[in-house]
Amino acid sequence: MRVELSVLAVHYHAEELLGPLFDSMRDFLSGHRSEILVWDNGSRNGRVDLAAPCPMTWFPSAVNVGFAEGHNALAKRARGKRFLIINPDAEFASGALKKLWETAEKNPQAGLVAPRIQFPDGRMQASVFPPYSFGFDLRKSFWLENKTFLSGAQRDIWKKLLEAREPFPIGWASGACMLVSREAWEKVGGFDPNFFFGGEDADLCRRMREAGFEILCEPRALLIHQAGQSLEREPGRKILFYYQKRLYFAYKHFSRPQYGILWLVSTLELVLKWKVGLFFSFFSPRWRRKRKGYAGALALVFSGRWRNTDRLIQKREGEMRKPVEAAV
Repeated sequence: MRVELSVLAVHYHAEELLGPLFDSMRDFLSGHRSEILVWDNGSRNGRVDLAAPCPMTWFPSAVNVGFAEGHNALAKRARGKRFLIINPDAEFASGALKKLWETAEKNPQAGLVAPRIQFPDGRMQASVFPPYSFGFDLRKSFWLENKTFLSGAQRDIWKKLLEAREPFPIGWASGACMLVSREAWEKVGGFDPNFFFGGEDADLCRRMREAGFEILCEPRALLIHQAGQSLEREPGRKILFYYQKRLYFAYKHFSRPQYGILWLVSTLELVLKWKVGLFFSFFSPRWRRKRKGYAGALALVFSGRWRNTDRLIQKREGEMRKPVEAAV
């Protein structure tokens, strides 16, 4: 019998979070033909002694190939008619995955359905958005992405998140949780692997919409997400990946003048942040790592290496270790 749902989880030093995540999905997965596929992104200390609610396969990679490429590798091996792309530092509220699934089943033209996401303390998390635009990206440099009269579309989405009682269309959704149809995924080719960490979600949704699929938010499905656990211990790499995805997305989707403006703003922004980091690095090891991140991002901006993550990180072919089947 065909698998209905393939749960795809890519983790980096976060294997201890997978148990609570799987527990929050247990009722749904045990009642549907499901499978779990986990990509261990070079953490080297992964384990498979988890009480999985359905058949699970663990794919240990010798190197960190990134969020997008890790999920692409899992999708090639998945058998489900839908993929649940989910971060390890998340848990579903009771009945949330069932509601997400029902909405996808009732809307066959939806290439992707996303839940409402909150922080553990109950604060709403920015996770669904209007189409990713040049103006939105530019305002982020000045912390104004949600604080000006130009942000009305985002405020409307937040209002719907709190008040809506049915699914509504959005521009794009956070990669923290996406229920994706196999048809839409295969038609657009999955994630663009040139996004290493960040940007791949907005890019995927944009290409799905261009291919004629809808992107929906189901506000009645609630996910609790800690957010940012994988790279919080590596602030320098987090900075590098942010500017890589910013420039690559702009180069791929925006006009050349818009790309040029973001390139210039990014350069000035990084120079200023490096100077601030130079001062604070005398007092904080974390700021020393951030200062190196700003310097590395500046080098990235001028070198053009942001166009291809194969040049950004060292990837070695043929180093995925043997997959491990886990007992149910």
